[in-house]
Amino acid sequence: MPTASPLRRPPSQARSRQRVRRIIDAAGTIVEEQGVAAASVRAIAERAGVSPATLYQFFANRDAVLEQLLGQELEDLDARLADALAARPASSIREAVDALFDVHERHYLDRPALAALYYSARESGAVRAEVQAHLARISAAVYEAMVAAELFRPDTERRVIDVAIALGDRIFELAYRDVHHRDDAVIAEGKLAITSYLQTYENPSQPR
Repeated sequence: MPTASPLRRPPSQARSRQRVRRIIDAAGTIVEEQGVAAASVRAIAERAGVSPATLYQFFANRDAVLEQLLGQELEDLDARLADALAARPASSIREAVDALFDVHERHYLDRPALAALYYSARESGAVRAEVQAHLARISAAVYEAMVAAELFRPDTERRVIDVAIALGDRIFELAYRDVHHRDDAVIAEGKLAITSYLQTYENPSQPR
C-alpha cells in the first residue's frame, strides 16, 4: 500500500471521485505518451477535462498527482508479485529469479507509465519514499516465499534478498532507460548475475 495519500482532501462524493480518477488517468496517459516532464498541471487538467483550479482542490501540485499515480501502479505490481508467489512455489533459485523477472517485465510492458515514473521521477522525496517502501515489501515477500520453499540454507539472512532486490531494481533501471524499448541484453545479464549470487546461499538439497 502507498505510504501516505498525497490527496489534499479525499473526495467524498461520487462526482468528485470520478474527477480524481480522471486526473490520475490523464497523468498516466501523458506520462506514457510524452514522458514525465510533459505532465504539467495544465496538461493533466486539460487531458482530464477539468480546470487547473479543480485539480488543485484535490492535489497540491503535479508531483502529488504523480505520487498518487505511482502509488496505485506499485499496488498493482505488488498484487501481481503476490499472485505469482502464491500460484506455484519455485523449486530452485533459478526458477524463482526467472519468475520474478517475468512478473516485472510483463507489468512494465503492460503499464509503461510505471517504468517512466519509477525511473524518471524517483529523485522526488515523496516518490523515493514510495519506491523504498515498495522494495521493502518485495524483499519481505520474496524472502518469506523462498524460506518456505526451503531454497536457502537455514542460516541465510534477510539482507541477502535485500541486496538481490536492490540489484534487480538497478538492472531494470538500466534496461528501461528508454521506457518504450527494453534492453533485453541488460535483463539477461542481470538475471544471470542475481541467480549466480543467490545460488551461493542455495540449500544443497535443491536442484539447480
